[in-house]
Amino acid sequence: MKRIGFGDQPYLVYQHKDAHHSHIHIVTTPIRAKGRPIYLHNIGKEKSEPARKAIEQEYGLTPVDARKSNKIFARSPIGPEVAEYGKTETKQTIPILSGK
Repeated sequence: MKRIGFGDQPYLVYQHKDAHHSHIHIVTTPIRAKGRPIYLHNIGKEKSEPARKAIEQEYGLTPVDARKSNKIFARSPIGPEVAEYGKTETKQTIPILSGK
């Protein structure tokens, strides 16, 4: 949070395993204690992405960029009878509707 300018902000970290890869979500507020906003324009590109890459390297995590090109994580529908929380990708368990 410090790396992206939210070091003094309250935040909540939620880890879940509804995919083949355990991951976290972080929720916070862009408003400081005295009501001043935190500037968010281009925060993803300028702060969040470099911070994520540094953390991946520091802790030996699988880089997001490598995962996107890896076919292990490619999406392919599976039958709902084999859907099991934490063992299959959530998106794979949801039928793809054609809209017809």
